[in-house]
Amino acid sequence: MEFINRLSKLHSRIIFGILSIIISILELLYLNKLNVDYKGIYNVAIFEGMVIIQALFWYIVLFKKDKLKHYNIRLIICVMISSILLIGMFLTPPRYSYEDGKEIILSKFDLEKEFDFLEESLNRDIISVHNNPKWIFTANKNYYYVVNQGNNTRFFTVNPIDGKEFELSSDFWEDGRGFKY
Repeated sequence: MEFINRLSKLHSRIIFGILSIIISILELLYLNKLNVDYKGIYNVAIFEGMVIIQALFWYIVLFKKDKLKHYNIRLIICVMISSILLIGMFLTPPRYSYEDGKEIILSKFDLEKEFDFLEESLNRDIISVHNNPKWIFTANKNYYYVVNQGNNTRFFTVNPIDGKEFELSSDFWEDGRGFKY
């Protein structure tokens, strides 16, 4: 009977271990998606560190502690930490993604003629600003858009937190305000 109990506990540890690995991988994939959707404005590094710590904590609770004293309590704490981490990831991104910013520009500015959003190269689709509302998970940056409308090129920024939009009079990267590549 003792052998069956030990086998059952080992079996449950292996199952929880596999589940914790799957959860950690899914969390990291979701964080990558957030990083892409928010063009690096959302600070996913905070959560990436927490996911690694969470995975280590799961490992210690499941496999490093040979004594089964308070095992269920430690398991519940691990589940609570994972739940809080997931909830935090879902509740803390800025309100507007890069694609949402395009929709804001379409709704606020006269773009009735045929137009195209020009894709900016890496790190040129966001610009540094100094007047964003402070938020620990969000960099002090706005989304940057270049819109080609026939012979006319227009430049816009959108704040990822409050959705405020602004049309620039010239290209941020070409008039000396931005770093030229």
